[in-house]
Amino acid sequence: MAARMKNMSIRITDFPHIEVLADNEIMLEQVGNLKDWIRIQLASLLHNDNLDISIRLAKAEEMRKILTPKETFENMRKENPAIEKLKEMLNLELT
Repeated sequence: MAARMKNMSIRITDFPHIEVLADNEIMLEQVGNLKDWIRIQLASLLHNDNLDISIRLAKAEEMRKILTPKETFENMRKENPAIEKLKEMLNLELT
């Protein structure tokens, strides 16, 4: 659950309102069951009892694709030629 939550989209819509986007119905239900616990933890860590959390099912266009390490490296190579040069100099290969 913690690993899946790391990939969730969380944003402050209108302070102190926090919106959490779940990518499917199962995740929506599971996070919904933890909503009060999450709010208490955030309130404690941020020293703010006025936090409000809402959880909703995300639309397809709102969810970003989770990249594999290889895809991340390929994107970095495209964006920064120095990474490509370093890869060639060190004979690096990501499998």
